[in-house]
Parts: sequence; structure tokens; C-alpha cells
Amino acid sequence: MWADFLGASENIQPISQPISQPIAQPIALQNTQSFNVHPYSQLPKNMQKELQLLYHYRGNQTRADDKIFYFTLNEQLQNHIPEKIDSDFYHFSLEKEYRALQWMFKYHPDMPYGKFGYPLKCVFPERLNFLKKVFQGISNPYAEISVLHCQSLNDFKNGLNAKGLSVVFSSSYPNNPSSMFGHTLLRIVSNEKSPMLDYVVAFSAWQDVNDRGFLQAVKGLVGGYKGLIEIAKYYQKINEYNYIESRDLTEYPIKISKDELDRFINHIWEIYQTTHFDYYFLDENCSSLLYQVLRYAMIDKNLMDEKRIYFLPQELVELLYEQDLLDDTKATLRESLKKIFLHSYFNLGSDGQKKFHDIYGASEIDEAKLQNIESNILDAGIHFYQYQRRRKKSLIDKMQLIKVLSNENKKYQQILMARSRQTQNSQSINANLEFQDVTSNQKKDLIHHAHLPNEFSFGTIYNQKISNTNHLGAYFQFKPVLHSFLDDQVGYIPYQKFDLFRTEVMYDGLSNLELKKFTFVDLRSQHDFSFYDPELSWIAEFTLENHKFSRPLIWTEFSLGYGLGSLWNVDNTANQSLGFFSFYILPIIANAHRDQKNYQIYGGKLLFSANWNFTEKMIAYLELQRRFTNSLNGYDDVNQIETALDRFESHFSLSYNFTKDLSLQLRFERWMYSELSVGIHVKY
Repeated sequence: MWADFLGASENIQPISQPISQPIAQPIALQNTQSFNVHPYSQLPKNMQKELQLLYHYRGNQTRADDKIFYFTLNEQLQNHIPEKIDSDFYHFSLEKEYRALQWMFKYHPDMPYGKFGYPLKCVFPERLNFLKKVFQGISNPYAEISVLHCQSLNDFKNGLNAKGLSVVFSSSYPNNPSSMFGHTLLRIVSNEKSPMLDYVVAFSAWQDVNDRGFLQAVKGLVGGYKGLIEIAKYYQKINEYNYIESRDLTEYPIKISKDELDRFINHIWEIYQTTHFDYYFLDENCSSLLYQVLRYAMIDKNLMDEKRIYFLPQELVELLYEQDLLDDTKATLRESLKKIFLHSYFNLGSDGQKKFHDIYGASEIDEAKLQNIESNILDAGIHFYQYQRRRKKSLIDKMQLIKVLSNENKKYQQILMARSRQTQNSQSINANLEFQDVTSNQKKDLIHHAHLPNEFSFGTIYNQKISNTNHLGAYFQFKPVLHSFLDDQVGYIPYQKFDLFRTEVMYDGLSNLELKKFTFVDLRSQHDFSFYDPELSWIAEFTLENHKFSRPLIWTEFSLGYGLGSLWNVDNTANQSLGFFSFYILPIIANAHRDQKNYQIYGGKLLFSANWNFTEKMIAYLELQRRFTNSLNGYDDVNQIETALDRFESHFSLSYNFTKDLSLQLRFERWMYSELSVGIHVKY
């Protein structure tokens, strides 16, 4: 089956439901008491750790979410093992599972099992290897059990033809909250000359096609999606990430031995046969699972555990790099179609760009204008239509697509014919679409050089209250995730923001330590609204603010909206963007709490923001916003409440980044009072 499937199909689709298979007749338990089960407590510590990794058992809890992955949770095995079947995951015991593991392979190695109903020994080759390793050198009850004749497993491994392994990092995709951190894949290296024909292993959230934006973010944060192992042809993922979603792909070879690679393939097979994992964007995502599989496969190298309670895609690359398992000197980069076009377009200069728009901006291309046009303008046109064709395939339905692409294909063919008639070498056009060795300039911008995700900051704050009293105090801020406009931009798409659970505490100089603001989430996905990509920018905020006037006011606000953004370029070059301007209109749903009363608020706000990159190290950010709100149940304190809610705010921040993880920031805020703060911001 697998040989035909791998040879004929382009990818192996995950199976989420077990097939119906007959369970073998139970062994009479009373006749098997002569078998002495080895207790978990007598396993050496390193073997206990190996078993924990094999079962994805972390922090005294299971991570796999199908009961058939565990013998002691599979109710169909009630009469096949002497252990009591647990009713739920919370009662799972690895000690009991270890006893059941020995029992199952001793008495039921050929039982149909898993989602495809293959023999048990063929479904769990690494569990069998673990038992053989435990009993190595002594009377081994599993010595005669072999997977050599497991046709399904052999076909699977022969189809993959694994000779090596590499990690592929896909840059972030701002249009999808689940991909704002980036994404990772593992390429199973088989064909060095044609890597696109190799297979890749991915762990992905299977999302409802109707979920969009904020709903995706919420469901991803709370485990609302099922995560499944996917095995696909590499060119499919290149088409999805590199072409349609305009994401760069960076590939790093992993230093892995033949035995380790075999363990990796076996364990991926085991997971694929038996289980899914609930997908959490922060800690059980595309990278965390793959890293745990690698930890098991490279058990002798004792890979370090995850550093934080969450695990971001970039951390897979960082951890492998820190442990000398990646060689960035052999890294390759495949730039997105969008970036390739931008390079060719901005390198035309002002005059070339005018000619570009004169030719390609018309509904039909004038053949006469193509006769004597410069080759670099033709090359830019080729890249433009390559990008547009892929982008529009993902945005419009099939009937519209046929009409749109028929016209654009005609233009595309005209440009190709004109380019073919020129004597200049045009090999660079297609060469740009292949993986290229990373240059020395590009190397410093690779993701494993990006700043760390956590941030702690502290500093002094000068506060002028409404009553015109002045106070000199201090502020402290903790931000566990991830990136803001003022952070070092290496490894990130510029002008994007993802803040999660940011906590700001202020000491006002009068012996009062108070929570100033808590940000549940602050997402900014900013796009240059332009002829080549007319995408709207969007913003989602959910915050709690604690204001002190004559009486305390606690203000909780949720807002979600869209806007227009534009890059401000210097010298018409894509790599010298001075800044980004954006304008948003956002509806507001809020609650104001004062004197044990709640006021339900509705309304909206206008928001203007601007980023300036003065140098690589000095970044400025300006935000102006005006709220327009009303209350569903009126105000008891009109002057205080309405002034607080219907307001104009201004924020200005200036950051100097000494390193990617250390910066000095100055911030000025003006609302009903003024605040000026200076502080140190440390990433860790």
C-alpha cells in the first residue's frame, strides 16, 4: 500500500479517526503469571527519560490526545492486559503503561492495531526497540520479535528514502494570526539534485475554513484545533508558503546520524498511525512537537529541554543551533515571489519604474513598447506576473480566476517572448526561484539571530496628574511574547507587532504601587497598500487599564478593525524603507467600572500610527488616536466618565537598541495628564 501511495500520491493526508479492526482473542490472563514484568522504578534515569519522550509524557501529563496511543487508555484492550484501563487522560500512569507495554509485545505483537490495522509490532517499531534495549544482555523475551517483514512500514520508509534531515523555517505570514510567529518543517533529504521532490514532515493545525482573523487566534490559544502530522511533497509546501503566502524559506541541514534518522522516521510513523495532538499556538505547535521527536531520536545527545512555558517556531532553529546541530554556513534561502519582484522593481530606479507602469499598467500591453525596452524592466514584469498569478489564485473563486488569469497569461506570454528575443542572459530569472546559498549579508538576518521573546523593562516616570500635581515614580513592565515596533528587526518582517499578556506596573512616588495596564493581546498586521499587493492592514486589541482620577476607574476595552498602510521609501529602494504610516478605523466594545458600578460602552476610534527607522539601531514610533464612545446605561458622573472615554491620546516612543536584546527607550504620553518615562528594556 505505502509503496504505491508514496509513489503515486503527492502527499500523505492525516487520518484523524481509527478504522474499525477486529481485536485478537484475549490471552487467558490466569495462564500468564509466569511472565515477570519489569518495574518502571528499576529503569535507569536515562531510560525513564527515553520512555517519557517516546510517550510524549511531560510535566506528569500526557500530550498525545488519542487514547489508542496508550495501551492503558484503550478500552478495547480491557481483556488483553492485566492493568485496569483508565477512563481518562488525567488518570494516566506511565508506570502502568510500561507494564502494559511489556505485556502487549509479549503476548499480542501481531494484534491488528492503530488507524490502519497493521500488526502491533509494525505500528510501534520504536516501542519494540525500547524493550529490546531494556533487556539487552539478559534473557530477552522480545529477541525473536522482528519488524523486518512489516511490509507497510518497509514501504513507507523505502518511499521516503531518507538520507538526511534538514529544518526549514518559513517566515511569518501576517494575514493569519496562527502564522505570525513563522512556521517550521523538517525536510527528509532524499534527492540532493531535486530537493523539491523530497518529502517534508509538518505538524499543523487543521483549521475550519470559515475561521478568520481573531477567531483563529482565540481558538489557537485555547487548543481549539486538532494538530496532525502531515507528510507532503516539498514542492507543495513551496507553492503554499513561498508562492501563495509570499514567505521566505530558509533551510538548515541537521547533523544527524543514520541510526538517529531511522529512529526519527520510526517515531513519526508511530504518531501518524495512532494519534493527534491538540494544537496550541504557544506551546504545542508546529515546532514543539517536531523538537520533541528529535529529542527522542537523538536521545544519546541529551538535547536540552524547552526553555519556556511556550515554544515559538524560531526556537526550534535556535535550540538546534545552540547545541551545534545546525551549520548555518550551509544554510540556503529561497526568497518569496513578492520579495523577488520588489528587488527587481525598486532596482529599476525612478525612470525605470515609470516605464514599468506605462507598459504594465494598461489593460493590454502595446507590443511596440516591448521592442526596445530594457531587459531589467522585462525581468521585473516577469516577476510581477509570476507573483500576481499566485496571489490571485488564493484570493478569488475559480470562475473569476479563469477570466483574470486568461488576460494576465496573455500579458505574461508577451513579456516572455520579448525577453527571449533579447541577447542578454535571462538565466537569472529562473535562478531567483531556486534555493540560493545564504550570503554574508543575509546571514546576519537569519531567524536564529533574532532577539529573544521575553522582555522585562524598568525605569523612571514623571507624571503630571489632572490636579497639576507632579510626581516622580518608577515603572516595571513584563512582556512574555514577542515583538513590537521598537524591537530589533533582524529575523522579523518589519512593522508587525505581536504583544501578549503585557503587564505594566507603576509606582507613583506616593507609596502607591498599582497595575497601570494589562494587555491580553495586541496584534498589528501592517501591509503596504500598493499596486502589487492592495492588502488592508488590521489590528486587534484587548486591554485592561487602571486609571486614577479623583476616584479609580477600571477600563476594559476590546477593539478590532482594518486600515490602510503605506511604506515611506528612500531613494526608491526596497531595502531603505525609512518608515511606515497607517490609519485605522476600529469599533470599540468596552466596560468602565467605578464605585461598584459598571458602564457598558460602545463606539469607535480613529488611530494613526507612524514608524521611523532613523538607523538600524534607532527606531521611533508615534501613535495618535481619538475615541468616540457612548454608554448603554448612562453616566452618573458625566464630567469624569465622559472626559475619560471620549478623549484624544498621543504616544511617542524612541528606542536605541544597543544589541538585539538590550535597548534604552524614551516614552511620552499625553491624555488627561502627561507622562514621560525613560527605561531599560532587556530581552531574555
